[in-house]
Amino acid sequence: MVSDFLTPGGRLTVPDAISDTEVTAQLLPRRYATEYFIYGKDKYWRGDDMVDHTVNVAIPIFNAAFPGCQALFLFDNASSHSSYADDALRVENMNLKPGGKQGWLRDNFIYEKGIPQPMRFPDDYYDRELAGKQKEIKQVLNERGLWPERGLMLECPTTHDRPGCKPEGGCCARRVLGAEKDFHDQKGRLQEEVEN
Repeated sequence: MVSDFLTPGGRLTVPDAISDTEVTAQLLPRRYATEYFIYGKDKYWRGDDMVDHTVNVAIPIFNAAFPGCQALFLFDNASSHSSYADDALRVENMNLKPGGKQGWLRDNFIYEKGIPQPMRFPDDYYDRELAGKQKEIKQVLNERGLWPERGLMLECPTTHDRPGCKPEGGCCARRVLGAEKDFHDQKGRLQEEVEN
């Protein structure tokens, strides 16, 4: 597999005007941004590999090749390009109710109330069973005033006569929380790292 970065002038590379000695002196990773990768039985090009290649190889080479310029990166929808950080605000990584295995999500922000929202119960929480644990969808929606008295299913069932979620949303817990600004605007890890 080859991963590379293309510019209007061709492959992303350190200009010939910069000698190999200067490449080393400037701590550039190499002359070309090209990465060759051999797939194997248990070896795949993952999101971590793409982030590392972009941040630690392509960006330093871009900065040497185009000093003072702003890069604009465009990526296709390959799964390695669209992965998320482990703590990303993804409703797919959350349970409806406490317990079970779920991801540890980063703290977020309730835009409608203008306040931060921790995604973990405080260590001194009154319910000792929940103290220090990750919050679930129901708790997060409760804190936002979005949990209806009638409750919500985790997600809408899909059957031969029912297509799943309503296009307008508001039908299940994942759809309601996923429509919230902080969850809806969650960027992929590659975009977050490049912008940082």
